[in-house]
Amino acid sequence: MRRGTLPGKPARPAAVGSLLAAIFWLSACSGATPSATATAGRSPSATPPLPGTTVPASPTVTAREASLSATPTTGTTNTPEPHPQATETPTPFPITIEFSPSPTEEPFPFEAIQILSPGPLSRVGTPIRLSAVLVPGAGGRVRIELLGEDGRLLTREITQHTANPNQRVSLSTDLDFEIEAVAETGTLILSVDDAFGRTTALSSNEIILLSAGPSDINPGGDLLAPIAILEPEANSLTEGGELLVTGLARPATGQPLVIELFTQDGKIVGSRQAAVEEGLPGEHRFFTAIVPYTLSEPTQILLVIRERSDRFVGNTHIVSQKIVLAP
Repeated sequence: MRRGTLPGKPARPAAVGSLLAAIFWLSACSGATPSATATAGRSPSATPPLPGTTVPASPTVTAREASLSATPTTGTTNTPEPHPQATETPTPFPITIEFSPSPTEEPFPFEAIQILSPGPLSRVGTPIRLSAVLVPGAGGRVRIELLGEDGRLLTREITQHTANPNQRVSLSTDLDFEIEAVAETGTLILSVDDAFGRTTALSSNEIILLSAGPSDINPGGDLLAPIAILEPEANSLTEGGELLVTGLARPATGQPLVIELFTQDGKIVGSRQAAVEEGLPGEHRFFTAIVPYTLSEPTQILLVIRERSDRFVGNTHIVSQKIVLAP
């Protein structure tokens, strides 16, 4: 039996049948192209395959794809959203700003004996009205002296005060004097001693003594200590037979400072002179000295630094400090 014919029916010519099938297939292809946007429920037109030909398989459109293609486009592209990534938020790092304070300077010490009036170079007649603030010595005693131009003693007075140890008191008294000249330079000196008779502090002012006429009183100075001990510290222990002494001074004369080490019985176990660095008048300048000493056992010592007068035999200022020295 020939392929393409049915039994009992006359066979059509093969060429005519093939031509008609090709025309039909071309028209079907041009009018019904399968699309992925087909509406759900409708399937593309199916054309029966012609004998002896193979029809390409139409893409399969699922219901989900059909519904997506049927959804009207609003102009916004459905871009897949990126998965959020865990972003580590930086923890603020604690910043500690440390301010380095400038080195705290200790206040400069005041003079142990502060002469408030008369001030330096005051012109005074008799009596002199003296005013001062100080820590009395042993037994509350204060020694007051007035020297003439050549260093002679014009008057001396001892006052006694009731005060606790290291307590400052106010002193006020009148000093009488007599001079032969119309005027001369004098020195007013206040000093105190400890229980062993060692002078622990001395302060002075140069004044102009008048035999007659009104007084002209200058105010006191800045009351800062003219000599300040930096080393050694009070009550500190030093061993080895040498003592380093440093400090600041504003000397009123060109004389070097005298450093002495006194025992309680008044014996000097070491001494040295110390020159003060050059500088402007009235400013404190540095001094240093190494004082050798001789001791056989640890001993409490009074370190004394004094400035000598260049006008008379005596001292214009004395400062002191208790320390302990050992061999």
